Amino acid sequence: MEISNLLAKFGLSEREQEVYLMLIKRSWSTALQLARVGNVKRTTLYRVLESLAKKGLVETQIDDKTTFYNAADPKQFESLIIQQESRAKHLRKAYGDLSKHLSILTQAISKKETAVRFYRGLKGLEYLEWKRCERPKIDICIFDSGDFWFEFLGREFAEAIRAETVKQKILIRELGNPSTTYPVEKDGACSWTDNREYVLKHYVHRLVEKNELNITQDIYIVGGDFIHIHGYRDNDIFGVELVSRYFTTMMKQLFETIWNRAKVVDNFGGKNVKK
Repeated sequence: MEISNLLAKFGLSEREQEVYLMLIKRSWSTALQLARVGNVKRTTLYRVLESLAKKGLVETQIDDKTTFYNAADPKQFESLIIQQESRAKHLRKAYGDLSKHLSILTQAISKKETAVRFYRGLKGLEYLEWKRCERPKIDICIFDSGDFWFEFLGREFAEAIRAETVKQKILIRELGNPSTTYPVEKDGACSWTDNREYVLKHYVHRLVEKNELNITQDIYIVGGDFIHIHGYRDNDIFGVELVSRYFTTMMKQLFETIWNRAKVVDNFGGKNVKK
């Protein structure tokens, strides 16, 4: 991977990358020297240097009436990682508190209300994935089309969702067609996740023949409250949320009917998962 791409991962803009790399090559330099070498306006350069200094990536030294600049020790990037980890930790705690407050506010809406919400793009799917993990100890029933959602959202994100599923003690049952669903090893080893606790204790799936039900969309029946539908085909990535106890109850009954007739392919799934 090119160094510019690596620096971009740490939040450096193209101009910041240019100036930082100039300082790496030149060592201590004045703004005038950098402006001449990099063909950058000094007003722009001062703004970039100030931004890099705030990130801790630039050192300054004042000598008489001149200020010299130099690239800080590369180990400073590790400090940026620590800062981001700390920020993420505080955001996670703030999110937990915020969720509680917002939950109280939304309880004012009647539970009988029916709503349909549409989400387009990967960010919309990410939101729906996290929403399904909000409440602990619920059942999620899935009609799986074989369009692997984790290939679109990335393995790292998928593993975070599975870890949250385990943490929240959520139980998942999944129905798929033989052409898209395969047995998992008894020890939980599989290609699509490294989280064996998720596989062995929180997940089980069965096969249904296409002539009985051809599953062409991913449908998630979440608890007894709402349904999610995902679409990934022809670069048309979207998610639909249907909030309705009546529709959810009916879809859950349909799932149970097919589940009871489907072929068992797993010999695990945890003692709490209905097989």
